[in-house]
Amino acid sequence: MKIFSFYYSADRIIYANPCKQSSYIRYAQEVGVDVMTFDNEQELLKIKQLHPHAKLVLRIITDDSNAVCRFSMKFGADMHTARKLVEKAQELDMDIIGVSFHCGSGQMTSKAFVDAIQNARAIMNYGNKLGFTMNLLDLGGGFPGNTGTEDYFAEIAAAINRTIDEHFPEDENVRIIAEPGRYYVASAYTLATNVIASREMIDAG
Repeated sequence: MKIFSFYYSADRIIYANPCKQSSYIRYAQEVGVDVMTFDNEQELLKIKQLHPHAKLVLRIITDDSNAVCRFSMKFGADMHTARKLVEKAQELDMDIIGVSFHCGSGQMTSKAFVDAIQNARAIMNYGNKLGFTMNLLDLGGGFPGNTGTEDYFAEIAAAINRTIDEHFPEDENVRIIAEPGRYYVASAYTLATNVIASREMIDAG
Protein backbone atom coordinates (compact mmCIF):
# COMPACT_ATOMS: atom_id res chain seq x y z
CA MET A 1 0.00 0.00 0.00
CA LYS A 2 1.29 3.45 -0.95
CA ILE A 3 0.98 6.00 1.83
CA PHE A 4 2.22 8.92 -0.27
CA SER A 5 2.20 9.18 -4.01
CA PHE A 6 3.69 12.18 -5.80
CA TYR A 7 3.56 12.60 -9.54
CA TYR A 8 4.87 15.46 -11.61
CA SER A 9 3.97 15.58 -15.28
CA ALA A 10 7.11 15.66 -17.42
CA ASP A 11 5.86 18.67 -19.37
CA ARG A 12 5.90 20.73 -16.14
CA ILE A 13 9.60 20.07 -15.48
CA ILE A 14 12.48 22.28 -16.62
CA TYR A 15 15.96 20.78 -16.49
CA ALA A 16 17.43 24.13 -15.53
CA ASN A 17 21.10 23.28 -14.93
CA PRO A 18 23.12 24.70 -17.87
CA CYS A 19 25.79 22.01 -17.38
CA LYS A 20 24.31 18.51 -17.62
CA GLN A 21 25.81 15.04 -17.67
CA SER A 22 25.15 13.13 -20.88
CA SER A 23 23.47 10.28 -19.01
CA TYR A 24 21.07 12.76 -17.37
CA ILE A 25 20.10 14.22 -20.74
CA ARG A 26 19.43 10.73 -22.07
CA TYR A 27 17.24 9.99 -19.06
CA ALA A 28 15.37 13.27 -19.49
CA GLN A 29 14.67 12.31 -23.09
CA GLU A 30 13.48 8.84 -22.04
CA VAL A 31 10.96 10.15 -19.50
CA GLY A 32 9.70 13.03 -21.63
CA VAL A 33 11.41 16.01 -20.01
CA ASP A 34 11.94 18.19 -23.06
CA VAL A 35 12.52 21.68 -21.66
CA MET A 36 16.12 22.32 -20.65
CA THR A 37 18.52 25.23 -20.22
CA PHE A 38 21.82 25.93 -21.97
CA ASP A 39 24.29 28.82 -22.06
CA ASN A 40 27.13 27.71 -24.34
CA GLU A 41 27.76 26.05 -27.68
CA GLN A 42 29.23 22.85 -26.21
CA GLU A 43 26.05 22.24 -24.22
CA LEU A 44 23.94 22.99 -27.29
CA LEU A 45 25.86 20.43 -29.36
CA LYS A 46 25.57 17.86 -26.56
CA ILE A 47 21.81 18.31 -26.38
CA LYS A 48 21.58 18.12 -30.18
CA GLN A 49 23.28 14.73 -30.10
CA LEU A 50 21.37 13.27 -27.15
CA HIS A 51 17.98 14.99 -27.18
CA PRO A 52 17.53 16.63 -30.60
CA HIS A 53 13.85 17.46 -30.02
CA ALA A 54 14.47 19.30 -26.76
CA LYS A 55 12.83 22.67 -26.17
CA LEU A 56 15.63 24.98 -25.14
CA VAL A 57 15.81 27.90 -22.74
CA LEU A 58 18.81 30.18 -23.22
CA ARG A 59 20.30 31.45 -19.97
CA ILE A 60 21.80 34.93 -20.15
CA ILE A 61 24.28 36.55 -17.80
CA THR A 62 23.25 39.23 -15.29
CA ASP A 63 24.90 41.83 -13.10
CA ASP A 64 24.79 39.99 -9.79
CA SER A 65 27.56 42.02 -8.14
CA ASN A 66 25.21 42.93 -5.27
CA ALA A 67 24.09 39.37 -4.56
CA VAL A 68 25.20 37.27 -1.61
CA CYS A 69 26.01 34.34 -3.91
CA ARG A 70 27.03 35.29 -7.44
CA PHE A 71 26.04 32.77 -10.13
CA SER A 72 27.01 34.73 -13.25
CA MET A 73 30.64 33.95 -12.54
CA LYS A 74 29.93 30.47 -13.89
CA PHE A 75 26.53 30.50 -15.63
CA GLY A 76 24.97 32.62 -18.37
CA ALA A 77 25.83 33.93 -21.83
CA ASP A 78 26.58 37.60 -22.47
CA MET A 79 24.42 39.40 -25.02
CA HIS A 80 26.81 38.93 -27.93
CA THR A 81 27.26 35.23 -27.19
CA ALA A 82 23.53 34.80 -26.66
CA ARG A 83 22.78 36.07 -30.16
CA LYS A 84 25.42 33.75 -31.60
CA LEU A 85 23.85 30.83 -29.73
CA VAL A 86 20.43 31.65 -31.16
CA GLU A 87 21.98 31.61 -34.63
CA LYS A 88 23.75 28.32 -33.91
CA ALA A 89 20.53 26.74 -32.69
CA GLN A 90 18.83 27.79 -35.90
CA GLU A 91 21.70 26.26 -37.89
CA LEU A 92 21.36 22.99 -35.95
CA ASP A 93 17.55 22.98 -36.32
CA MET A 94 17.12 23.11 -32.54
CA ASP A 95 14.12 24.76 -30.91
CA ILE A 96 14.62 27.66 -28.48
CA ILE A 97 11.42 28.56 -26.66
CA GLY A 98 12.59 31.18 -24.19
CA VAL A 99 15.17 32.90 -22.03
CA SER A 100 16.18 32.52 -18.39
CA PHE A 101 18.47 34.34 -16.00
CA HIS A 102 19.43 34.37 -12.33
CA CYS A 103 20.42 37.59 -10.60
CA GLY A 104 22.31 35.78 -7.85
CA SER A 105 21.11 34.39 -4.55
CA GLY A 106 20.26 37.08 -2.03
CA GLN A 107 20.00 39.84 -4.62
CA MET A 108 19.05 43.11 -2.92
CA THR A 109 18.78 45.51 -5.87
CA SER A 110 15.83 45.78 -8.24
CA LYS A 111 17.99 47.18 -11.05
CA ALA A 112 19.60 43.77 -11.61
CA PHE A 113 16.17 42.29 -12.38
CA VAL A 114 15.07 45.23 -14.50
CA ASP A 115 18.21 45.08 -16.65
CA ALA A 116 17.94 41.29 -16.99
CA ILE A 117 14.30 41.44 -18.10
CA GLN A 118 15.17 44.08 -20.69
CA ASN A 119 18.06 41.95 -21.97
CA ALA A 120 15.81 38.90 -22.09
CA ARG A 121 13.31 40.86 -24.16
CA ALA A 122 16.06 41.79 -26.63
CA ILE A 123 17.18 38.17 -27.06
CA MET A 124 13.61 36.94 -27.39
CA ASN A 125 12.96 39.56 -30.06
CA TYR A 126 16.05 38.36 -31.90
CA GLY A 127 14.92 34.75 -31.63
CA ASN A 128 11.45 35.61 -32.90
CA LYS A 129 13.05 37.42 -35.84
CA LEU A 130 14.95 34.24 -36.75
CA GLY A 131 11.77 32.17 -36.68
CA PHE A 132 11.67 30.82 -33.13
CA THR A 133 8.56 31.07 -30.99
CA MET A 134 9.90 32.57 -27.78
CA ASN A 135 7.12 32.18 -25.23
CA LEU A 136 8.85 31.46 -21.90
CA LEU A 137 10.67 33.80 -19.52
CA ASP A 138 12.27 32.35 -16.38
CA LEU A 139 13.09 35.10 -13.85
CA GLY A 140 15.29 32.79 -11.78
CA GLY A 141 15.42 33.12 -8.02
CA GLY A 142 17.56 34.60 -5.31
CA PHE A 143 14.84 36.86 -3.95
CA PRO A 144 15.60 38.01 -0.40
CA GLY A 145 13.65 36.10 2.23
CA ASN A 146 15.41 36.73 5.52
CA THR A 147 13.66 38.56 8.32
CA GLY A 148 14.30 42.26 7.84
CA THR A 149 14.48 42.12 4.03
CA GLU A 150 10.76 42.67 3.42
CA ASP A 151 11.29 46.16 2.04
CA TYR A 152 13.92 44.92 -0.40
CA PHE A 153 11.60 42.19 -1.64
CA ALA A 154 8.68 44.61 -2.03
CA GLU A 155 10.86 46.97 -4.09
CA ILE A 156 12.15 44.15 -6.28
CA ALA A 157 8.66 42.72 -6.83
CA ALA A 158 7.24 46.12 -7.80
CA ALA A 159 10.12 46.78 -10.22
CA ILE A 160 9.74 43.34 -11.80
CA ASN A 161 5.99 43.84 -12.28
CA ARG A 162 6.48 47.26 -13.88
CA THR A 163 9.17 45.98 -16.23
CA ILE A 164 7.18 42.90 -17.24
CA ASP A 165 4.12 45.06 -17.95
CA GLU A 166 6.29 47.27 -20.16
CA HIS A 167 8.15 44.58 -22.10
CA PHE A 168 5.86 41.54 -21.94
CA PRO A 169 2.24 42.62 -22.44
CA GLU A 170 -0.37 39.97 -21.69
CA ASP A 171 -1.52 39.66 -25.30
CA GLU A 172 1.85 38.16 -26.24
CA ASN A 173 1.01 35.04 -24.19
CA VAL A 174 4.53 34.71 -22.80
CA ARG A 175 4.63 32.34 -19.85
CA ILE A 176 6.56 33.89 -16.95
CA ILE A 177 7.91 31.74 -14.14
CA ALA A 178 10.34 32.17 -11.25
CA GLU A 179 12.37 30.03 -8.84
CA PRO A 180 11.78 31.53 -5.37
CA GLY A 181 13.71 28.94 -3.39
CA ARG A 182 15.77 31.31 -1.22
CA TYR A 183 12.70 33.46 -0.55
CA TYR A 184 10.91 30.50 1.04
CA VAL A 185 13.73 28.90 3.01
CA ALA A 186 16.29 31.59 3.89
CA SER A 187 14.67 32.36 7.25
CA ALA A 188 13.76 28.75 8.05
CA TYR A 189 16.96 27.80 9.82
CA THR A 190 19.86 29.02 11.94
CA LEU A 191 23.37 27.74 11.35
CA ALA A 192 25.70 27.32 14.32
CA THR A 193 29.36 26.54 13.74
CA ASN A 194 32.78 26.82 15.37
CA VAL A 195 35.34 29.11 13.74
CA ILE A 196 38.76 27.54 14.33
CA ALA A 197 40.88 29.83 12.16
CA SER A 198 40.74 32.91 9.99
CA ARG A 199 42.96 34.26 7.25
CA GLU A 200 43.24 37.78 5.87
CA MET A 201 43.40 37.78 2.07
CA ILE A 202 45.51 40.56 0.56
CA ASP A 203 44.82 41.62 -3.02
CA ALA A 204 48.22 41.63 -4.71
CA GLY A 205 46.84 43.64 -7.61
